[in-house]
Formats: sequence, C-alpha cells, structure tokens
Amino acid sequence: MKTEHLITALATGIDPVDRRAPLRAGGMALLAGTLLAAVLMWWLLELNPALPAFVGEPMFWIKLGFGLLLAGSSLLLVSRLARPGFAASFASWLPLVPVLVFWVLGVAVLLAGAP
Repeated sequence: MKTEHLITALATGIDPVDRRAPLRAGGMALLAGTLLAAVLMWWLLELNPALPAFVGEPMFWIKLGFGLLLAGSSLLLVSRLARPGFAASFASWLPLVPVLVFWVLGVAVLLAGAP
C-alpha cells in the first residue's frame, strides 16, 4: 500500500472527537475509585466510632478538601496533557496550589499555638 492510499484510508469517515472525553473518563474513574476506597475501608477496617465528632471539626474538612483539590487539579493537568497540541501552561502549576495552601495553613496553626 502506498502512503497516499494509507492516508486516504485513514482520513475517510472521520467523526469529530469529544474534547471533554478524557476529563469525563478521568472524573468517572476518580468518583468510582473514591467510592470503592470508602466501601473497602468501611468493610475491612470499620468506621471509627469517633467519626461523628471529627466531622464537626474544621481540620477534617480541610484534609478532605486537600485530597479532592489535589486530585481535581491533577485530573485537569492530565486531561490537558492527553490532547496532542495542547500546552500544559497554567495547568502545570495547579497541583501545587493545594500543597502551598496546606503549608500556609500548617504555618498558621504552628504560629497560633502556645509557645
């Protein structure tokens, strides 16, 4: 087969590709993984009896938010890198934002503590 025939065969019947497909697939995988991890943790390790008291603490939500922000920003970066021709640009720095916020919160907690 000649190169021109191969290119013609590959170029026929092209349908537009959904640009959000990698982000949607990654989001579904993230959701499924989170649910599976929660079910396995509950089934294998059982829940901590003090969990209702922890839910009322702000640090519980900060830790949960850290993981979600880190996973979400990484998913956005990976979805941009999965498409040819797209530069990572600002998305390459997004996973650092939750880490920096967590460091700032840690320093604030340390400074607010008693000497």
